[in-house]
Amino acid sequence: MADTERVREAPHELALLAGGPRAAVVVAVVALHLRGAVEPGSRGRLVAVDNEAGRALPPLPTPEEGDGIPAELRVPYLESAVHMRLHKPCGYGSCCATRTSGGRWSR
Repeated sequence: MADTERVREAPHELALLAGGPRAAVVVAVVALHLRGAVEPGSRGRLVAVDNEAGRALPPLPTPEEGDGIPAELRVPYLESAVHMRLHKPCGYGSCCATRTSGGRWSR
């Protein structure tokens, strides 16, 4: 008999499954915008706002902690990484990063 209990996934996780890393970043940007941590800049660019919503995000873990991140902190870390990237105004496409085979993040 199939288990009928549904598992609630975070919007970031669903976006990652449906559209990949870029979709998860879009969800993170929308979440940050709804909280007032990101606002539109000039010429279609996004910029982080230095306010309470941005300061409430957790600091990013060190590379040594990278593989042992608890599931409940993955969404705040994703939003924190996107927020940090947006301190310099940039377009959506340039805030999407990919992981290289060496485990480093690159644009």
